[in-house]
Amino acid sequence: MRRFFAPLVAVALLGALSWLGYASLQWYQLQTLPYCFDEQGAVVSGGGDCVVACESEAECDALARQVEGELEGLAEAYDQGSVGAVRSETPTDGQASFSSSYAVSAGETLALTGGEDTAEARSIWELIARIAPNTLSDPYIEQYATYLDPQSDVLAYVEDSDLNGKWSVVINLAGHRASTEQEQLATIVHELGHIVTLNTSQLDPTIPEEECPTAHPGEGCAREGSSILRFTRTFWSEQDIAAVGGFAGEGQGNLYSASPERFVTEYAATNPVEDLAESFTYFVLARELPVGSRVADEKIRSLAQDSYLAEVRGQMRANLVNELVRMRR
Repeated sequence: MRRFFAPLVAVALLGALSWLGYASLQWYQLQTLPYCFDEQGAVVSGGGDCVVACESEAECDALARQVEGELEGLAEAYDQGSVGAVRSETPTDGQASFSSSYAVSAGETLALTGGEDTAEARSIWELIARIAPNTLSDPYIEQYATYLDPQSDVLAYVEDSDLNGKWSVVINLAGHRASTEQEQLATIVHELGHIVTLNTSQLDPTIPEEECPTAHPGEGCAREGSSILRFTRTFWSEQDIAAVGGFAGEGQGNLYSASPERFVTEYAATNPVEDLAESFTYFVLARELPVGSRVADEKIRSLAQDSYLAEVRGQMRANLVNELVRMRR
């Protein structure tokens, strides 16, 4: 089953990054990240204690302020509701065309299996790989593909089409080209969130829907104690699920308009699967847990009580902050 994410939601969620609060760090002293930089600003894989090369403390402080200022501007746009969806500037006849496909092996290494091997496709994958923890991508991602559909506002989707527990990450090059780097980052976090919450540690793909005693989002039967099952049992009633057309329905019930305080974004009201992915994305991006009384705030706080999600969040946030700094070098 395909999991789609429209870019409108990506921008809204990236507003949360203004809470990261890294402006006070001494970038050249205090970073422990999975990637380091050399004097030319190139990424050097290594791990352990890493430094960001700055000529002075003032330069590093200016870099941190720049990143924080950009994110604060996104937060203001989100709060004011002035963010719009990305559209192609040159619409075509709407026929999507295949571009390339790659097998993904350990260490997030690509091997072309079809189409054209392009620098653009590889560059996008490298961005995904820098954000995804190795503990997620190595066991659960087996394919990466790109296609071109200028009329669609979808940037990406993920799917486990053969229910083998291995996922494909698929990028719409037209949507990617038309989007901002902030939209791209948030989209990646959201799509990886689907793999985080629907992988075989969370679902049993061998149990068909008619035999599943818990919940079946399409990729398998939710295991007892899984994040998706706890989240759904806490925040979605049977009436809610029926209203949106099922556990992985298309949101026909329009729950957001009836109770917007229940959801992080409008897209989150589509179904429980998208609600968890949106809530997880906000959880990753936000520096601190919300303190409000909305149900949406309760959802975020509940994720912090899930040791599995909290661990993945920490890994992805570190990677994301590192990527933002890399972009500004």
